[in-house]
Amino acid sequence: EAAHRFQEDHLRLLRGARFSAQLDFEIDLHTLKAMTVMAPTVKKVSGERIRDELGKLLKTKKPLRGLQVMQATDMMLTLFPWRLAHNDWYPWKQSEDWQNFALFFREAKKQELKDGLDLLKLSTKERKAIEAAWTLFQAPQDFLQQRDGDKLTQMQKPGIPWALEILQKEQIAE
Repeated sequence: EAAHRFQEDHLRLLRGARFSAQLDFEIDLHTLKAMTVMAPTVKKVSGERIRDELGKLLKTKKPLRGLQVMQATDMMLTLFPWRLAHNDWYPWKQSEDWQNFALFFREAKKQELKDGLDLLKLSTKERKAIEAAWTLFQAPQDFLQQRDGDKLTQMQKPGIPWALEILQKEQIAE
C-alpha cells in the first residue's frame, strides 16, 4: 500500500521522484495518486535530507523526469512553488551539487532563492557560490560592463567562472 509506505517515511516521496529519474521509468498511477495526496507531508522532511535527495535527483540521467514527477504530485508546489513556471532542465551535466542547485534556482526571485537555500541547509561555501552564480545569471550585462580589474576581482568569487561558462555554452547553443 503506497500511501502507508509514504506515511511511514515522507522522504520516500522524494525518493520516488529520484528513482523515476535515475531508472527512467514511469510511476504507477496508484502510486502517483498516493504521492499527490501525501505531497504536503514532504515539508516534514529535514532540509538536509531534502537537499541530499534533490541533489541526487539532479545528477541522474533524466533529471527532468524527476522534476516533472515532483510537479505532477504537488511536491514542487509544496517545496519550491516558483518552479511551477520554470520546471525545465539543462542539457549540461554538472559534477558538483552546488552547480546543479545554482541551475535549479536560476529562475528564482531573490527571496525565493534565500528561502530555498535556507531550506536546503547548504554549506556557507556552496551558498556563496550559488548566490554569486545566481546574481550573474540575473544580469550578465552588469558583469560585462565592469572595468577589467573589477571583472578579475569578481572572477575570484566561487561560482562566477562556472556561471560564465554556462552563459557561454548557452550562447553557442543558440
